[in-house]
Amino acid sequence: LQSPLSFGGFASLSRHVKRLVNAFDDVLKGDMVGKECLRSVNAYQPNLSSTWMFQKSMSVEVGKFEEENEHLIVDLLAKNFSALDELGLKYLKPFLQDVVQFGPIVKILTMVTVKDPKFVPVLIKHVGFSANVDFFYHFIMMGLYTFYYNVLSGPLKMLMPLMSKEGRFLTRRRIEAWEYGSGLD
Repeated sequence: LQSPLSFGGFASLSRHVKRLVNAFDDVLKGDMVGKECLRSVNAYQPNLSSTWMFQKSMSVEVGKFEEENEHLIVDLLAKNFSALDELGLKYLKPFLQDVVQFGPIVKILTMVTVKDPKFVPVLIKHVGFSANVDFFYHFIMMGLYTFYYNVLSGPLKMLMPLMSKEGRFLTRRRIEAWEYGSGLD
């Protein structure tokens, strides 16, 4: 649940309080203590996983300081916040509240790339190949979670009365995973 962008994960955790309370209430009332049910309470969230790339891009490993990139982190922050400022409060507010969403990230990455295409290779080199691969995996999953939540959650909710008690529990957790994992909460 912790996001590397927030102070100790507090903003991230506070967003999840209602979801977690409801999930544990369902666990206890429905005797859903099996491994699969308990695992579903704290499911994978690609939006939080992708934020580790942001943390990595704003750090320098000990002994890895490169003089030609001494302003890289400041430049990165300036470029991102400039894009957020241009996009307006609709994009800035969720970012500042630790809510990472697919659409806004696409827009920010596109704006930064178009405005300064030479900056991207420098950033990719700074972060490293494996971190970039990890980020793009989580980024694509965030896009899929956004799609799943927007397209599948409604029909699944309508089918829930036909499901077993465990099926309803797991479906509710899956829909929550898509909602929170896409930042659409």
